[in-house]
Amino acid sequence: MASTREVVVQDRLYGIIQKLITNKRFGGLELTVEREYPIDNKRADIVVLIKDRRVPILVIETKRKYVERGTFRIDPRITPISRAVIGQALCYATLIKHSLGLKATPFFATANIDGITVFSPIEDPSYFVDMNACRDGRYEDVLKPGRWNDLINEYRFRSYRLTESEVEEIIDDVANSWINMANIKQLRVNLGNWFIEQLRLGFIEALLDTRTVLVITSGASLIATPITGATSISWQGIMGIRMGWWT
Repeated sequence: MASTREVVVQDRLYGIIQKLITNKRFGGLELTVEREYPIDNKRADIVVLIKDRRVPILVIETKRKYVERGTFRIDPRITPISRAVIGQALCYATLIKHSLGLKATPFFATANIDGITVFSPIEDPSYFVDMNACRDGRYEDVLKPGRWNDLINEYRFRSYRLTESEVEEIIDDVANSWINMANIKQLRVNLGNWFIEQLRLGFIEALLDTRTVLVITSGASLIATPITGATSISWQGIMGIRMGWWT
């Protein structure tokens, strides 16, 4: 088995962000970054804050990458778009919103060594989040049944590689959107391109390995139906893809 340790991902991402925000403003904001940011009785891996007001604008949950030796198969439970990892990041973002009395959650993101998937702020996270599961640390159950699909459709933002140039894009996009939330709609990638980004980053296997079905809507011709480990995919187009999660 081959694995990239989570601390390696944290070290790299934290180091890049720290370097980028030193002596530089984004969206006119002076930022700071912290590891193991305390919130209630939990600690978020990496949090980017407005320095003078100590307001978090981006919460990042990092995970290691695990690949079965001799295969290309990854562990879908710890990929950045898995239900549990997204649930953990959103849990922390929701706790921050409640603790600080913010109008909306910070941006929240999930990451491994391959890339970072960012979601936009949510004004009413109670629609998505089971707070009992959040507080208990049952992250697989944080997203309420049927809500993963709605989260992807409504609050996906963009995906980025874990490189200095693309991390700089993240900080710039998030800071400018935090100042003017209208920017979110302009910067949010459409659903078809979001799907391509997951293919590019290798995260799509998490969908295909966790009994997830991609459902065709008008304008798309894509079918992905995992059956006892086998996946068949046929496509003539990808625009207008709608994603559904069945467990």
